[in-house]
Parts: sequence; C-alpha cells; structure tokens
Amino acid sequence: MRVAGEAVIGRLGDVATKLPDEIIKAAPEIPWREVNGMRIIAAHAYHRSDYETVWVTFRDDVPRIGEAIRRWRQSQA
Repeated sequence: MRVAGEAVIGRLGDVATKLPDEIIKAAPEIPWREVNGMRIIAAHAYHRSDYETVWVTFRDDVPRIGEAIRRWRQSQA
C-alpha cells in the first residue's frame, strides 16, 4: 500500500507539472507547489518519505485535486 500510495502521488505530481496555467489558476485552493514537492520526494527521496503524510495526502488531497479538475472541466463545457 505504501508503494502504491507513493506511485499515485508521484504520478499526480508529474501530471500537475504539465497542467495548463488556466487549471492552476482555476483551483487556487490546491497547493500546487507542494504537490510537485511530494512528487520529487516520492520519485527521488523515497527513503525520506513520512508514510503518515503519504497516507493523509492520498486520502484527503488526491480526491480534492480530482474534484478541482472536474469542476474546471465542467466550467469549460
């Protein structure tokens, strides 16, 4: 589970670095810089991972990011 959580967070952070600025600006409640920071830790400094933080991020933040992107997509329709 830990490795899977790290993988999801890493992938999400990677995708976040490629999002258009309009999505970033449309979701200011998402700490995009921290999302990218978690990606860097998951990908390159996994030995320093705090698994409680990984779990909280996976449980709380990943769904919030998904919801923010869904809201943006609906606003574009």
